[in-house]
Order: sequence, then structure tokens, then C-alpha cells
Amino acid sequence: MARFLSPETVIDGNAIYLAWLPLCVILSMLLLFGRYAVLPLILAFTVTNTWFMSLPFGQNLVLVFCQLSKALALIRWLLSSVRQTIRTCG
Repeated sequence: MARFLSPETVIDGNAIYLAWLPLCVILSMLLLFGRYAVLPLILAFTVTNTWFMSLPFGQNLVLVFCQLSKALALIRWLLSSVRQTIRTCG
């Protein structure tokens, strides 16, 4: 759903996303549900990538890893900075 709502433009006949909303969906799901959202996100992105792109299994896994690794790293960084702030203040 987020892929269809993402603003895009067409340059030289190619659709280019101006803001990739699935990343926002990943971040919000991880912030709301924590580690319980990781497996459903992996499954959802694997199915979505298989449906939209005909990639071999290995390339599909690499794509899912690239899609989710940035979000997981960002969440980990945010949580560690919040914990550090709590330790410093408290």
C-alpha cells in the first residue's frame, strides 16, 4: 500500500520515487511492535519483491536485507542514544 502512495515523478520514461514510504512503514512498525515486527516485515517484503520483480531467490534475499538493514540500524542507533541519555540524566 505504501508503495502505491509514494510520491513519484517520471524522468526519461522511468518512475522515480520522491519519498520511499515503505521505509517509513518499516520504521513505524518496528517502533510500534518492536522485535515482533521483524519476521512479518521480512515475509511481507519478500512476497512484495517477488510479486513486483522477477528476481532469483538469492537476489531477493539481498534486496530484503538492504531494505531492512538500514531501518534496523537506525532503530538500534535511536534506542542506544535514548538509553545513553536516560543513564546520563538519571
